Amino acid sequence: RLGSLLRRLRDEGLYEDSLIIAASDHGEEFLEHGQFIHNQVYEENIRVPLLIKFPGGRWAGRRISAPVELLDILPTLLAYLQLPLPPQARGRNLLPLIAGEPPAPRLILARQKTPVESRVYSLADGRWKLVHDLDLGSVELYDLTADPGETRDLSRENPSLAARLRRELTARVEENSRLSRALGARGAAVSLEDDRLEQLKALGYIN
Repeated sequence: RLGSLLRRLRDEGLYEDSLIIAASDHGEEFLEHGQFIHNQVYEENIRVPLLIKFPGGRWAGRRISAPVELLDILPTLLAYLQLPLPPQARGRNLLPLIAGEPPAPRLILARQKTPVESRVYSLADGRWKLVHDLDLGSVELYDLTADPGETRDLSRENPSLAARLRRELTARVEENSRLSRALGARGAAVSLEDDRLEQLKALGYIN
């Protein structure tokens, strides 16, 4: 489908001037961590492609090894278009990183998504990653450099590091909850047709 879109843009003479972003909302797990599903917070599910094609081939072929987030798409797009960023927006403008500036340290938060409300999160700094179930209190700690498949839990061997990342994770979750409540208070109801609701239920997005 992507190839068909790109061919059509070229045929219409629009490709060179287009800004195109391709990403995925999740990866896939094939029993790496005991499930055949795509909603856990292990790397096979949350490491996804992000490709950006800028007009005129600018920065063509540039590869970024530093961790980034899908949340960074909006700030990056608005910065490129020289448009203001809404104050409630999260994420970082990736243009300096794309232009060659060294990456700044950052912690990346992910949340397990299931049809039933889940409070399982992960927090990673590029090397170390914590998986934390806020309801059960369980923690797992992985060294992604030495163990990219997340097969060895090091939380007992590094309790101080696990505790620090747990505090950071809890603070981030609370901050996001406050923002969600603030935005929800100003939100508007959305009406969907019955067939669209059934499609979303079949996909597991709503109950």
